[in-house]
Amino acid sequence: MSMLPSGDRRVDFSDWHRQYYQINDAVIAIHSAGEDTPVVYLHGGGTWHGLGFTAGLTDYFKVYLPHHPGFGLSEDNPKITSVSACVEHYEKVFETLDLQRFHLIGTSLGGRIAAEFAARYPARVSKLVLVAPGGLAVLEHPLPDLSTVAPQDFPSYLVNDMQVLLPFLPDGPDEKFTSMRTRECGAFMKLVGQTGLDNPNMPEIYNTLPRPP
Repeated sequence: MSMLPSGDRRVDFSDWHRQYYQINDAVIAIHSAGEDTPVVYLHGGGTWHGLGFTAGLTDYFKVYLPHHPGFGLSEDNPKITSVSACVEHYEKVFETLDLQRFHLIGTSLGGRIAAEFAARYPARVSKLVLVAPGGLAVLEHPLPDLSTVAPQDFPSYLVNDMQVLLPFLPDGPDEKFTSMRTRECGAFMKLVGQTGLDNPNMPEIYNTLPRPP
């Protein structure tokens, strides 16, 4: 086993239970809190922006927050080189956790993974919530060319209110923060590098997802 990443020091995990699991020959970190009905949250292209989005969820649900391979506190896994492979990875994760049916939430990259998981394994997902999901091109609202965005301006493209992110951003040079973002960027590109963030089949995938009655 390689040395596990130590994580972002600005993110408070004190109210969460952390466990590590070996899946496909690599160790992943999963945080959980709450009780009763299980909810899985799949994060986007980074793990550095805190857990404020879960406020209130743990009062009603047992919430699981896994880190994708190569992100946050999870080890890199050279076997996972696409979103499709990541979907198969999570099928094994949920089997390991004995989660047969659960609510699934995904944001950005996690939204694409969640949508494709729900389309492939519809019987496993009772409700699906997609927040600014990656993978679905909307012609009326094209994505900006992020390759032209300066690094210092990138956070402003992630939120409407920068005050949400400021507590998690360094106020000066921070070698560890930069190293973790470089690592996560590499993991992100490994997942979407062959196809891009948009999946041309996503409209059809979305149409196959179960709709509420």
